[in-house]
Amino acid sequence: MQWRLPNHLGGESFNKPCPACGGKIVREAYLGGNIYYCPECQKLDP
Repeated sequence: MQWRLPNHLGGESFNKPCPACGGKIVREAYLGGNIYYCPECQKLDP
């Protein structure tokens, strides 16, 4: 059985390990709100 990522990461995910890779979930301000993501799994294209 393959593990599946949740549809989204929210405030409860902040500073916790990523469910896919174990990296730290970070928070950044975006358009007046916050976004939560794993910088290891969700790298930005240069």
